[in-house]
Amino acid sequence: MALALDQARLGAATGEVPVGAVLVNGVTGEIVAVAHNLVETANDPTAHAEMLAIRSGAAKSGAARLADCDLYVTLEPCPLCATAISFARIRRLYFGAYDPKGGGVDHGPRIFEQATCHHKPEIYGGMDERSCGALLKRFFQGKRFFLPFVLALALAAFPVRADFQTGMAAYGEGDYAGALKEWKPAAEQGDVFAQHMMGFLYAKGRGVKRDLSRAVSWWTRAAEAGHPPAQFVLGKVYLKGIGVAPDAEAGARWIERAAEAGFPEAQIFYGALYAKGEGVPRDLVQAYMWLDLAASGKGREPGAFWDTITPYLTPKEVRAANKQINKWNSGKD
Repeated sequence: MALALDQARLGAATGEVPVGAVLVNGVTGEIVAVAHNLVETANDPTAHAEMLAIRSGAAKSGAARLADCDLYVTLEPCPLCATAISFARIRRLYFGAYDPKGGGVDHGPRIFEQATCHHKPEIYGGMDERSCGALLKRFFQGKRFFLPFVLALALAAFPVRADFQTGMAAYGEGDYAGALKEWKPAAEQGDVFAQHMMGFLYAKGRGVKRDLSRAVSWWTRAAEAGHPPAQFVLGKVYLKGIGVAPDAEAGARWIERAAEAGFPEAQIFYGALYAKGEGVPRDLVQAYMWLDLAASGKGREPGAFWDTITPYLTPKEVRAANKQINKWNSGKD
């Protein structure tokens, strides 16, 4: 479960709901696959951590049934994932936090109790429930106050003004007008943090009328001033066409600037763009290079983030990547 939590934290750093999964061969103890949510990154509503781990495991084993495998996941699987777990014939399911609103195992439709379910794994819920639940709670608190994880990571790169901090305190208390009062003058004077948060105010309509074009304008000012988190956000804005016409190449260029500035989350995202061929030519060498730069920046071993691009690879490419990682782990290459 500790490894699943690591995956969940990686997902949170890229703006994904922090759910991580690890697929283990219950007979040999081998880690077959690891994954975290990629719903936003892949624009795929089915790219849940459990689904990705099962897909990767099936591709690696060359079989649609994973009867010897156990699945560890930080959150109670939803109905979609519970059904996939049944279809894959997973041997044991271990999950962390319970999910009364969206779960499909102990809550909701209780998939494994249905007459139409032909396989029920052994189920162990509440494993390290406190840690798994706390991670989710912190993530959604950050979403509610619209202070992205990536903003906190850049605090050391730019001086933080007192009026920005005062605005953050007001915002955290729900005083959006107070936050606007502090941030607008600071933003107009060139403070990149205030510009970044002004973008979120306009994007969400907090204290001001919702205006996506103004949001993009503020993010652009911060990005052009060299603020990597704003460059990262602006890249996603262009890729998804939020407040601007969709422009994959422009989005990729902004992500590249943040990645070149050493921003690990942007490096991971940029690697995924190369794997998908979105905004840049598809190039797995470049994809792996950027993923390994991110790994180095986070003190991780080469190949640590390769699983993040599994959904964009063919089964043959997945097998080649796993073979290389196994060579590194065994010290043969």
